[in-house]
Amino acid sequence: MRTKSFIVTLLVVLFALSPSFAQKGNKAMMLANRFFKEIAKQNTAALDEILHPAFQSHHFPAPPGSDKSGFIAGMKGLLSAFPDIKVTVHDQFAKGDKVFSYGSWTGTHKGTFQGVAPTNKQVKVEFMDIWREEGGKLRENWVVMDIMGLMVQLGAVPPLGGK
Repeated sequence: MRTKSFIVTLLVVLFALSPSFAQKGNKAMMLANRFFKEIAKQNTAALDEILHPAFQSHHFPAPPGSDKSGFIAGMKGLLSAFPDIKVTVHDQFAKGDKVFSYGSWTGTHKGTFQGVAPTNKQVKVEFMDIWREEGGKLRENWVVMDIMGLMVQLGAVPPLGGK
């Protein structure tokens, strides 16, 4: 956990030191925040409006990434498994056409996720992502999510140290 906290802190400090990085209200930030709000409302129909026709996700649902339809299908799968998802953005910085977000989401495991049957367990998952805006829509996404931590919380894999 200390290593993860150090990396997040380092990224935030590096981005904050960039002279024009913290631009409140830029298009990328507004679109990313709208994305998070629509996901929390289970409104996947809004994703067609938010995401660029040539959208590319570089990490989600899984490498090598996916196009717009694959990404939306991945989000629908996540929302089906965790229908009460709540997204919290803890920190966010924007520069030009990109926005960096560090956050977490919580939810109850009510549907099958990655082959794991519903457990009814409450989970909390941290993430970091970068979105790139083009033409008033989200064009690209890079995301790192603590999927291993999620699988430990679901009981699908043992915690480190086997306890």
